[in-house]
Formats: sequence, structure tokens, C-alpha cells
Amino acid sequence: MTNTTNTTKKTNGKIKRTLTAALAAIMMMSTAATFAASADNTQAVVNMNTNTAITTAENYGSYVKVDRELLTVKNVTSKTIFKVLEECTELGKFFTPALSGILDLFIGAKPDPTQEKLDKINEKIDKLFDRIDKMQNELISTMETDIGVQSFHEAYTAFKAQTKAMRRKISEISTDTSLTQLDKIAKIGSLAGAYSEWDIKFENILGQLNELFMNPSATANTNIFELTYRHFCAQSMFSGEAIDKAKPLCDALMQTYIAGCTTLTECLSAQLYISQLPKEYQDKVDPAFKSHICLNRNDIIGEIKSISEHIASQNGNIVYFNGKAVKYFNGTGGRILPADSKVEHNVDKLNPNKDYYCVKISYNSFVKVTPVYYTDEELAALQTSSALFKNLYDFTFNRSRMIFVNKNPQGTGREVNDKVGYEIHGNASYYDGKYHDNMSKTIQDWYNGRICKKSIEFDDFKAIAKYCSGKGISIRTLLNNVGIDTTAVPQNANLVTSKAIDGSNGDADRIFREVYYEKTFYMGINIDQVGATEQKYQLLDCGWNLWKGGEEWNYAPGGAFCWI
Repeated sequence: MTNTTNTTKKTNGKIKRTLTAALAAIMMMSTAATFAASADNTQAVVNMNTNTAITTAENYGSYVKVDRELLTVKNVTSKTIFKVLEECTELGKFFTPALSGILDLFIGAKPDPTQEKLDKINEKIDKLFDRIDKMQNELISTMETDIGVQSFHEAYTAFKAQTKAMRRKISEISTDTSLTQLDKIAKIGSLAGAYSEWDIKFENILGQLNELFMNPSATANTNIFELTYRHFCAQSMFSGEAIDKAKPLCDALMQTYIAGCTTLTECLSAQLYISQLPKEYQDKVDPAFKSHICLNRNDIIGEIKSISEHIASQNGNIVYFNGKAVKYFNGTGGRILPADSKVEHNVDKLNPNKDYYCVKISYNSFVKVTPVYYTDEELAALQTSSALFKNLYDFTFNRSRMIFVNKNPQGTGREVNDKVGYEIHGNASYYDGKYHDNMSKTIQDWYNGRICKKSIEFDDFKAIAKYCSGKGISIRTLLNNVGIDTTAVPQNANLVTSKAIDGSNGDADRIFREVYYEKTFYMGINIDQVGATEQKYQLLDCGWNLWKGGEEWNYAPGGAFCWI
């Protein structure tokens, strides 16, 4: 390979790698340890447990100090991968128990048999690929037909097919009794190819997919997560609906990346293992496999890091505390503690009503801390400019579910109240059964004063009602689905669509009939009736009738009104 080709490969192939591939470094190191532990008459290999596999074993198992490069790989994995798996994928809970045990091995705990755990992980990855395959038609429909990102979907499909085939081969190799344990590792490593083969084997398609992940559309200028969310916003009233529609598809993309990059790095980690063997043991590897293995330790480590750098950075992930993105913690005595500090929540013993947060800084020393959060503007700028896919994913799916987008294809809108406000007809103190001049004006002011707390306009409420009618659901159902609390709102309350309306009779009518009416109405839509339309509801009935011996009345017809 020429220098020009190598340079192109480094810039276009390695720099733009993404996602959680460092996880497989743990997996393969443990695989290597298990295979090696049963190799007959190979004491040096027997002594190469998980720690020595990821560092270096020489002179029959002596330990070599972990250098900065390898420590970075370890830290990236231990601090990030499990969190990504657990938070960003539905199947995270299946992966993390087995991986946690392997991590213990990786970071220095006593080695134990890991093959059973690895078998479970491989089985889960196989099932993950199968599950994503079942979504293929929906992905094609959304990505190519609806969103119009055919190039992205083609690259995604090619990457999935390529890494899924490698995954199947790894499973076959692991159970192939015709191979020695050392050749099993070597054959798994050979699936990724030697250094000169990396671009053809996986770098080209992964590099292409990385670019399209960041900007899949020539016109939208945004990443695939945000583009998918905006697509569904154009069909939704609230952001929560768009999130619910977009998330399964974006989870499938993330899961494919996790499974695919795990597979790639498992192969590269096998190469790393072989590269650490003394030459006399490298010479025992089948030449057919060895010819497709890179033996340069630094190149392999660089490739493992480059595959994971955009999602598994030690310092790149945004830390959330109490549901908010935290910059750092201010501690007593002017201390500044990092965002990922282990914070404890305590209650003041002298004042049980007072609580505080603290961080342990030594064996028996604590510092009280106060979180300093990013502003919404700072967080948006940080997340949208981030090269870490997890931050881009979080920015899309950690946003409020209560943004009224009103079918806006840009996905923007106004965040509404998280609880539906309401009033019972007759809650005002003015309903005393007696006639009062200007009673309607009094009730109008009371009603208008209550509904001024609404966060969107009357026309927006009408649009919500029309949308729900088309969906065949009630307004309350929609609000509950996006997380807006309607618990306290009475059944069949009316979502207001107007200010108060005066229905009192005029002076001429009063004089002629000698009957005085003070009436107040409003327009609203029943939140529990499917297909409800705008109706006129009475809020006040007050009057005086001379012909009935001066009979008077003042009451509110039953019901309730509400607003968002």
C-alpha cells in the first residue's frame, strides 16, 4: 500500500470511526484468556490471563506495566460502554450483567472462567441482529421512502450485513473442535484482515456510514437521529409522540452499531492478543490465519480507539444529574469537582427538613457540593456540535416530551405546562343565589383570570382536538401519552377555546319584560369524549324576575373547564 493510500486511510477511515467498539476489547481479551487457559503444554500462554492479554506477557507470564495507550482503551470501556449499552438500547440489560463480570477480569480482579459469559454475549448479539432484521421493512420505508436518505440506508444495510456475517463466523470458530485454542484466536483475528486489508474489510463502509450518520441529507444539515425525529414531528402534535415513533428506529441503528463494532473490535482484539505473544508462540499460529493478522500493537490499538472514539470518549460524554446536564460541582472551600464525581444525597441530622449533596474526597472526609448545570442554550450548542453519537442521541431523545410542535417539520415549538390546569364551574365565591348587577362581568373576569395561565393559544387547542378526532382518541389520552398530568382534572372537563362570553340581556329587554338576566358562557371541547367538537358551555345563570314576585337566582351549571 502506498504512502498516499495509507494517509487517506488514516484520515478518512480512522478519524471518523464511531460507537462502542472498545467493549469488544474486554470480550476478546477474556476469550483469549479462556482459549489460552486450556492450551496444552504452553505455559506462557496459560499465564496470559485477561490482564496480561491486554498488556503484555513475556518471559513465561511476567507482567508488564500498562502504558497510557492501553489504559485509555480500558478506561474508555469501563467508563462508557456499559452506560451506552444500558441507556441507549433496549437490550442493554441483557448485555451488562455478563460484561460486568468480564470487566472485573479486565481491570485486575482474579481471573475466572469466562466462556459461559461470552457464549451468552454472542447469543445476545446474534439475537440482536435477528431482531433488527425483523424491522428491516419499517427501516426501508422510513429511511428511503419517507425521509429520503437512501444512501444512508444502503451504507447501514451493507455494514450490518458485513458485520453480521463476521459474527456468525466467530460463533462457528469458537465451537470448531478441529482448531487448536491458539488458532481459534488467530482465525477470529484474521476475519478483520491484516493492516493493508482493513480498508476493504470494514474501514471504507464504516467511514462512509459515519459521515452519513452525522449528515445523511443534502438539505437538512442535521444528524440521522434529529432527522428521524423531525420527520415524525411533521405527523405529531407533541414532541413526545415524535420521540415514541422515532426512538425504535434510532435504537435499531444504535444497536446495529453496537453489535457491528463489537464484532469488529473482537477480531482486532484477537489480533492484539496474538501480537503480544513471544515470537516462538506466534510461529505456532497457522500461516493461513497469521497472514491476515496485523502484528503491530500500536496500529491495532489505534484502530480499536478510532472505531470507538466518537461514542466512547473518556471526557466527551455529557453527565446528567437529577435529570439535568451538569458542568461541574461547586464544593465548600472553593473546591471545583468534575461532573462525573460520585455524589451522595444526605439529610442534615440537626434539621431533617434540610438535605444536601456531598462528595467523598478521602477515607473519612466529605465535601458538600452544589451542582452547576448547563443552560439550555449551552447544552444545545454542546450536544449538536458533538462528535459523540451518544450525545447526539441524547439530545434528540432526552428533550421534553411536552413541546407543542403542531406538525412542524422542523420539530420546534413551545413547551407546555406539565399539568393540566382546571376549575370547577361554581368555584368562584360569587355564587350566592342572589341577583347582582354586573355579575356576568365579575364571572368573566374570574374565568379569564384563570385561563390566562394557559401556555398555548385557543387555536392550538382546536388543532389538538381535531388531531385527536382524526386519531380516534380522546384529548386526555393524547395528553397522558406525552406525559402531561391530567390526574386531578374532573371527567368530561372542557378544554377552553375562547375567552368568557357575555350572555346577559340588554337594558331594553329588561325594561320591556322586567326580567333581568346575567349570563356567562365560554367555548370548549370535552377532553374525554372521542370525536368531541367545540361547544358552548354556560358558566353563570343569574337573574331577577318581577313577574314571579321578585324571584332571583345566581348559580353555575355543573361542569369544569381546563387548559394546558
